[in-house]
Amino acid sequence: MTPLEELRGLATTAGAIVVGGNHQKARGHPSRHLHSAKGKLDETAGACEGGRRGRLIFDNDLSTGPDSATWRKGTGVKVLDRSELILDIFATRARTMEARLQVELSTSSNTRCREAAQNVDDTCRR
Repeated sequence: MTPLEELRGLATTAGAIVVGGNHQKARGHPSRHLHSAKGKLDETAGACEGGRRGRLIFDNDLSTGPDSATWRKGTGVKVLDRSELILDIFATRARTMEARLQVELSTSSNTRCREAAQNVDDTCRR
């Protein structure tokens, strides 16, 4: 199973209807806040139909600040990465108070690590 197929499966599990997918090899000089060149943002914005599509899901981690904000503004849709998608799946399936608290703790830890990584490279990478 390819990473894109796995991501498709996760999105379907989360209740999404997958309408497209794109794999991009790094080439040229990608923008630091786009993980790709500007043309890919424009192409993706067109595919999102001016915000009428619900979500844009990335396989790689995005920072909470510039990365997701740039894509959100450029496409008009909510932007998630793999980690956020998995946490969303756990959140919808958490039944007990303990499970909901574990998801909340994981979500806040994930957010804190992303914010720290903006200031110091690789803060939460192990």
